[in-house]
Amino acid sequence: ELGEVEEVLRRHPGVAEAVVVARQDVTGSLRLVAYTVTHEPDGDVPADLASHARAWLPDFMVPSVFVVLEEFPLLPNGKIDRSALPDPEPGAGRAAFRPPSGPAEELVARVWSELLDVTGISADDDFFTLGGHSLLATRVVSRLTARTGADIPLHLVFEHSVLADLARQLPDPASWSAGPTHIQRIRRVRGGTTTG
Repeated sequence: ELGEVEEVLRRHPGVAEAVVVARQDVTGSLRLVAYTVTHEPDGDVPADLASHARAWLPDFMVPSVFVVLEEFPLLPNGKIDRSALPDPEPGAGRAAFRPPSGPAEELVARVWSELLDVTGISADDDFFTLGGHSLLATRVVSRLTARTGADIPLHLVFEHSVLADLARQLPDPASWSAGPTHIQRIRRVRGGTTTG
């Protein structure tokens, strides 16, 4: 599967070569890190590389972080030395910081921070760049549903992975309930029912 991801990245006109490895993040989950050598004169990651990957790959195969190198470390036989690829720098791939504003952005930031163990989340941060993946996306939806009382569909996290964009999909904060709807339990007893 990593080879398939690499092949998709190489199709981008700005990428000369690509290597993808699975690395463990701070939550203990594996995330994909893409290392690229690009045709860009300034050595930056092509701005649309992540969206290019999402157009061709399922979400769980899209790298969370993109790292540009001048050249890849090589073994004596000329093959790429994957074990010598550097760890991504903290915050690699993150947007410039813009504080979340308003109840919706602040709620999404709080939920992401809890689940990703990341502080200082920007309104322009991308869930998957921060280390999010499909399993964590389901937990995001569960917590947002519990805290707003609204039914939040899972696909919103994938279609609107930038915090500010996702926050705009939430219902008006004025309509949020104080918490999940209380469901009264009914116990059957001999001769009738009682609530508990």
